[in-house]
Amino acid sequence: MRKTILSMLFAGLALQAQEGRISGPVAATFFDEASGTLRNINGVPGASYLSDALAAGDGAAVSPDGRIALVSTQQRVATIDLSSGATQLVAEGPAGQFAWSADSSMAAFVQNGALMLWKREGNVLREVGAAPASASRLALDARTESIYVAAGNGISRYHEGEAAMVLAPVTDASGLVLDAEGKSLYTVSRSEHQLLEIDAHNGGAVLFARDAADPVGVALTRDGSVLVADAEGRTVLRYNRSTRALVSTLELSFTPSRLDAIGDGVFLLNQRGKQEALEVVAVQPALAAYFVPAPQEN
Repeated sequence: MRKTILSMLFAGLALQAQEGRISGPVAATFFDEASGTLRNINGVPGASYLSDALAAGDGAAVSPDGRIALVSTQQRVATIDLSSGATQLVAEGPAGQFAWSADSSMAAFVQNGALMLWKREGNVLREVGAAPASASRLALDARTESIYVAAGNGISRYHEGEAAMVLAPVTDASGLVLDAEGKSLYTVSRSEHQLLEIDAHNGGAVLFARDAADPVGVALTRDGSVLVADAEGRTVLRYNRSTRALVSTLELSFTPSRLDAIGDGVFLLNQRGKQEALEVVAVQPALAAYFVPAPQEN
């Protein structure tokens, strides 16, 4: 009976057949905010194709392992198995500001003014605490089950049963990422033109770099690099995380507005709105930006 009900509730999430002019592996699956749909990027850098919509929603985030999408749609939160299309109800009510743990075992999101923690195994959901109204970014550590929040009062850590702890007074954070070890957070301040490294346990921020004129996003790579998108410089800066040295600079032909990891070595730079093209940075085998074409409308 439950299976039948879920099928009816999420009939609109059914995966559609993919039809692409360019075939190839799925480089990434991401939520296209301009169209409100989950999409795949097929092919390889320089010869890629944006697939037809996989599913529609008000917000979504794909797990780092690329297997599961958490979607808010039709006043509900559900998961979609990206290989089979199977859906599972997580919670009633709309949600936003999704974040996955690095190991894809759990996710966090904001729902009805609360920070929610969802465990993939057993489909367990619980409330961690009240979310600040100005929450703009989340990060999640599965080992400690701590949720990190960027908001108007700074970068804070939330843990069930504990008072929120302000780690750093960064009030205009553009991007928030946690390293794989769960030790350091990285964020950029647009007003101060700084890349900052924050102690995830004890708090306190140190200046990592100040090369970007207008930093609009930050991301981490598997090889130990930190990437920063600079809107004014129209570049992506790549740093060695251990030495904090600037390793390389990628010149862009457009102005980036974000930098979000959407796959293994694949990062989304643009298209928060319909006026922007979809631009992607691939860091393997080399740092390079490329445009991903959308399917033509019939």
